[in-house]
Amino acid sequence: MLSKLISAEKRTRTNGDEFYVCTFSYSQGVKDAPTFITIGGVKVLNPQAAAIRNINLVKCLFPTEDETAKAYKKNLDRFIKCMESDSKTFTTKKGEVVKLSDCEFSLPLVYKTLPVSEVLGVSKIYYAGANGEQKELTQLNAVGYSRLEMIVDEKTGEITDYKDSNEWDNDLNGGTYIEVITRNANANIANGSYWYEKRVNKPEANESVGNPVSEPEKTQQTDDEDDDE
Repeated sequence: MLSKLISAEKRTRTNGDEFYVCTFSYSQGVKDAPTFITIGGVKVLNPQAAAIRNINLVKCLFPTEDETAKAYKKNLDRFIKCMESDSKTFTTKKGEVVKLSDCEFSLPLVYKTLPVSEVLGVSKIYYAGANGEQKELTQLNAVGYSRLEMIVDEKTGEITDYKDSNEWDNDLNGGTYIEVITRNANANIANGSYWYEKRVNKPEANESVGNPVSEPEKTQQTDDEDDDE
């Protein structure tokens, strides 16, 4: 499902590598459905309108040093800067006015879930919430890229468009969704982010963090970086 970027946060791993925690959103239901309909002369809330909901998916992006990754890293940096501005715009030192709409983009994403019992053989596991409270977990999930289908011109053989299949892409996601969910669950059990038995003592809030991160330090711009400051 094509999901629109609505927020992004830059973080830094303990090894110094930067990455972005991005939230994407898509709507489920019939957007143009009338709010109310009439059935036998009775005013009724249209179920199609009532079923509309926004679904937010969190996906981490890890730019590398190749030119393609640098391009979307620049886009994300500009998006964050626009979001931090009251006007949702900023002006670079070169005089370019950058608007939020210039930086927005979507990703074709798929959301998959599995019961904990199917993955780990127990009905529930535990983790620490943001405030350190111990919480139960009965479902495990994964957010991955959906497979794109190329639309090719029969005469020229050129790609004219792409279609979102809304199906999990095994190659891009490093395995089937079952493999990814299982791999992530086992990793979180191994690093202490998840545990099997309910604990008597209140867990620390940072126990829920599988990969330690820190806030990025302000780095001095080099000549080959875009001068957006």
